[in-house]
Amino acid sequence: MSLKEVLHRYLKAGTQGQLVLKFSDEEHLCKISIEDGNAVYLSLGKIGPEETLNSLGGKQVEWANFIEGMPSRKRLPQSLNKPLMEIAQGIQPTVSPQALQRTHLPIKSGRLDLSSGAPAETVDAIIEAFVDLIGPLGTILAEKAAQDLGYREGGRMEPSVLARFVSILADEIPEDERRAFLDKFGP
Repeated sequence: MSLKEVLHRYLKAGTQGQLVLKFSDEEHLCKISIEDGNAVYLSLGKIGPEETLNSLGGKQVEWANFIEGMPSRKRLPQSLNKPLMEIAQGIQPTVSPQALQRTHLPIKSGRLDLSSGAPAETVDAIIEAFVDLIGPLGTILAEKAAQDLGYREGGRMEPSVLARFVSILADEIPEDERRAFLDKFGP
């Protein structure tokens, strides 16, 4: 199965979820987050979008799996469909550096400045850090906690809700890693 065939199958309007690819010569999995047919983020193991795009040329897909409806936790400002299709066709991709830039988080003295609440990108970053610490189940736990606190995805989280949210997540983190999480995100 070629990368081009896989991309044509999943990069189409209405598709929502995560495409997981295993390449023949790669030990790590490539994960592509898709929203309404647009690739909004990708990674290969622990490397980010730019390095992943640079490494995809000539790779053979061993197998592909699609997780329907899985929400993306990370997003880039522009769709990656065009550079992915260029790579699949053997063309050097043309992608602007701005397309691969994530939103920078407000930092105050080594920690996030969350005194006035948090925009959606910051909430996503908190959830991402949480998932990195406890694993994939963290996505479900974080979404449930946010929902229970009345947070709507994509919105701003008010300071009091944010403090409670971080506290709930911290309670799920192993004790030896909890302090670092609270030092970065705690009130």
